[in-house]
Amino acid sequence: RILDLLSSGSNVNDNDNTGTSMGMGMEESIRNEAILLCTTLARTNAGSARLLIFGEAYDKVFDIANSEFRGGAGTSAGSMAVVGDCLKLAVEMTRQDSMGSEVFLGNKVLIDILVGFLDLRSGSLFRNPVVQQVNMEEDDLDDILNDDDDSKKEDTKKEEDVHPVPYLTEEESGVTLLALELIRVLVLGDGSESDSNSNSESDSDESDKKKSRQASILSHTHLQNLLIDMGLYTLPPPSSPFSAYVSAVPTLAVQLSALDVISTLTHNCDTTGTYQLQETILQNGILDRLNYMVCTGD
Repeated sequence: RILDLLSSGSNVNDNDNTGTSMGMGMEESIRNEAILLCTTLARTNAGSARLLIFGEAYDKVFDIANSEFRGGAGTSAGSMAVVGDCLKLAVEMTRQDSMGSEVFLGNKVLIDILVGFLDLRSGSLFRNPVVQQVNMEEDDLDDILNDDDDSKKEDTKKEEDVHPVPYLTEEESGVTLLALELIRVLVLGDGSESDSNSNSESDSDESDKKKSRQASILSHTHLQNLLIDMGLYTLPPPSSPFSAYVSAVPTLAVQLSALDVISTLTHNCDTTGTYQLQETILQNGILDRLNYMVCTGD
């Protein structure tokens, strides 16, 4: 079965005489192609998506994604590409069959892994800051006042260590956007609840299911905090030391997507979900951060 090809790639066939390194490389290549094939099947056929869901595809691909994200390769471009492919498969399975949301949200391990993908502190430039030496030119006051005499003008330069702003890399931003999209799809599914031909009874049933999914996600306080921190991230003042950064800096696209997910989670949610989010907002000073962003434009 194709699902048997989905493994973390840590086990190599004992009969492989070509060498451990080559064997692992071949095994990982086959595994990665299997992920892409499963994604195509899930995208084009709802029946295939359901077979994958009940074949424990969520568990398998999230085990792969977590291994690549946390493993020895760190967050290299190649590893992040595999994580992205795993999330794309999860998104397509969930979008094709609403049963996927029930299976996923009923598995705490999967949710914990998904939350890890949203932690901005995992950003490589934040965890392993790069130091750049920049030549800082010092202007002498006499030189400035007598700048018409170039022959007497001497430049005084010194080198200074500078840490660039620890933005998420392009690959990390892509993974974060896919993780946010998965949360949105876990709540909304394929959007079939908006079908104009559906009757009021089915609409009510789907609405209840949606509220249940919203409440399930909002019950994870850590996830709420990560989404809010991501959507309302504010850069420290210019020329601040690197220690002023509390995490990697999300791109504008990531921030907008995080705010969209927060809106999805709170739109027409039940009273419990509303209270949970209000409590998080009050406890973390979110209103002050919103006021700061409105007043400063940052």
